[in-house]
Amino acid sequence: MKTKLPYSLLANASLTCRGHELHGEGFKLSEEEANQLIAGNPGNAEVIFPLMNGKMLNNSPTFEPQGFVINFGRRTFDEAAAYPKLLEIVRARVKPERDLHTANAGRDRYLRENWWLFLGYRTNIEVYSRTHAKYLACAVNTKFLSFVLLDSKVVPTSSICCLLLDQFSYLAQLRSSFYEVWTEHYASARGRTISYVPSRCFNTFPFIVDDPQEKLEKIGCEFHKACSEQMISQQQGLTDLYNHFHNSNEKDGPITHLRELHEEMDKVVAAAYGWTDLDLRHGFYKIKKDMRYTISKASRNVVHERLLALNHERHEEKVKEGLHDKKLKSSGIRLKAVK
Repeated sequence: MKTKLPYSLLANASLTCRGHELHGEGFKLSEEEANQLIAGNPGNAEVIFPLMNGKMLNNSPTFEPQGFVINFGRRTFDEAAAYPKLLEIVRARVKPERDLHTANAGRDRYLRENWWLFLGYRTNIEVYSRTHAKYLACAVNTKFLSFVLLDSKVVPTSSICCLLLDQFSYLAQLRSSFYEVWTEHYASARGRTISYVPSRCFNTFPFIVDDPQEKLEKIGCEFHKACSEQMISQQQGLTDLYNHFHNSNEKDGPITHLRELHEEMDKVVAAAYGWTDLDLRHGFYKIKKDMRYTISKASRNVVHERLLALNHERHEEKVKEGLHDKKLKSSGIRLKAVK
């Protein structure tokens, strides 16, 4: 029997993007250098920003960037020249590498002729950040998929996936076992890590839309706060936190409390979907090669079946409205066995 694949959903369109692709280590500044440049000319603060990559995101207890970056955005050369010291730095550190790209068309030509600009500048992040203080983000390659809220002033690199959302109701769903089940089926596996592909994992996911968001907001905020407090108190990042969370020998109070909050979060998500009949049976289960504190294998199967059915229902609704091509599937998904 042919297995169904999920469709990309219109409701999720244009909400995700990879971070900026710099293509030039010379854009980066140390904290000391950034502070000196801003002290020498306060106007430089307009194009000097804190920088975050996926490794920092997974390992920092407070998600504090460990460096800065010169970001001219979409400025023309003449506009960038308004920051002469910064342009001088980029000319000295970035341009020599860019000049090595000698082809006369496409990518090489862009890199050479626009040496003061990032190769991949995400305008949608800039536009979103003008009106929002935070955005959701995760490391693209990670052992444990976990979304956090980052300050909109932080410039993410391409090792981070950005969601142009800031509600705790979304965070609750994205850190729930329901979304874990979904990504288990559709993310790319790399040994014991996953590679998060938004077109497969986010664009296809049927988020809760009809239920009042207050309970989701509340539990999402509580779980986020409890995780942050534990990370700061133990000076550990997300990866270390979840290593403890999924360790059956770990029985200390804060970790037990996090598991209880996660169970409650799953129940709130289930109720919001109207699936109060689900027997989630939280506990320690072997998922692929590793032990995880999550819902039972039987409930995982039911959750995936229901989410997939809901994905198809949402798609069919848009087809009837003439907004979707009936044959359009989520691109790039390959079926794989989930044990």
